Amino acid sequence: MYSRRHAGIAVSVIAIALTVAWSAHAAGEAPVMPTADEAPNSNQPPVAVFSAYPPLGAAPLTINLDGSASADLDGHIATYTWDLGDNSPTAVGPVVDHRYQAAGHYPVILTVTDNEGASHQQQQTVVVVAAAVPELPMVPQHSISLPALEPVAVVRETSLVVSVADPSGRLLTGADLVIQWPLGMQTAHADEGVAMFATGDQTLPTDWLGKAVTITASAEAHRPQSRQIVIVAGLDNTLTLTLIPEQPPSL
Repeated sequence: MYSRRHAGIAVSVIAIALTVAWSAHAAGEAPVMPTADEAPNSNQPPVAVFSAYPPLGAAPLTINLDGSASADLDGHIATYTWDLGDNSPTAVGPVVDHRYQAAGHYPVILTVTDNEGASHQQQQTVVVVAAAVPELPMVPQHSISLPALEPVAVVRETSLVVSVADPSGRLLTGADLVIQWPLGMQTAHADEGVAMFATGDQTLPTDWLGKAVTITASAEAHRPQSRQIVIVAGLDNTLTLTLIPEQPPSL
């Protein structure tokens, strides 16, 4: 026996069936009754929603992806799958963290599937920028100009960077440098503890090539130090001079 509610549904179904049959009869066609298998599917697909935080940052960048706000009105969400956009394995779960190692634009796609098999997607783009490179202090440059004597050779631009530091490795500001080239002497003042000497492209005596250059550094309250270096033409040559602090006079 039907309850009051079930009886109403049964009457409605019968009325629909009789209407279909009467319409077919009026048209001279054989009536076709609907079957249970032809009943429309009432399942509604879920709705995928997620947030990405932070959506923008410098590499390497760890992103928190939260899809817990996704919903299914007539059931429940069975699975959450994440396409992270960087060819990494698919992640699963309502909330995931992912680390992007390189700069780029990464399309992140969340797919949610409900308990009836219906699914929905949402996509957002995560932007990862290159890490900022710290600016280096300006290094004073001193040009090297030597008289050309015979025989000569064409020398590509050659540089020598001299750093003056204490035993702990801290640069000594205000150090004075004296460089004894094969053809002359040159002085420089390393305001920030570093000085650069560069030749530019020019012709130099062949006797100058392959010879040692003597460099002497001095700074207040430190013992002077001298070193020799053979400068290789066409390359960036570097040298660090370590100055030992002077001992205070004993009482």
